[in-house]
Amino acid sequence: MTIKVLLVDDHAVVRDGLRALLENSGGIQVVGEAGDGREALDLARELNPDVVLMDIDMPQMNGLAVTDMLRREMPAVKVLILSMHSNSDYAMRIIQCGARGFILKDSTPEEVITAIEAVHSGEAHFSPEIARVALNQVVRGTANPAAANGSRLTNREREVLIHIA
Repeated sequence: MTIKVLLVDDHAVVRDGLRALLENSGGIQVVGEAGDGREALDLARELNPDVVLMDIDMPQMNGLAVTDMLRREMPAVKVLILSMHSNSDYAMRIIQCGARGFILKDSTPEEVITAIEAVHSGEAHFSPEIARVALNQVVRGTANPAAANGSRLTNREREVLIHIA
């Protein structure tokens, strides 16, 4: 089964590199490319890809807003964020907007392919650095202060979560 991927990044050279990588991997077909958020939404609606590989920082509409709209309008389309940002603000916002995964632009080609396959099959895939950042926010109770009121972790639960990470 071929995984249909829509590439979304405002840098043509990044899209060209990703296209070459994915088309040589076998099993993945790049069905379209978009250079901004509005174009990404239009192409997703037109092409109905399985996975959208999405940058965060783009003109017209950022990747998080596009991801949130796709989650509501086209829930079967899975979004995998590919970004150079690894800070804690982005990690939790990406999860909250409905992305199924988040990998960094300095990931290996193998990780990009693995992440696309995992997200396509219904799993979540986060680069280890991103998973660590998000988990640390949850452990410290800073991931979503509004929701933390009734769901604080005990010291033992935090300890177990840290060991799991």
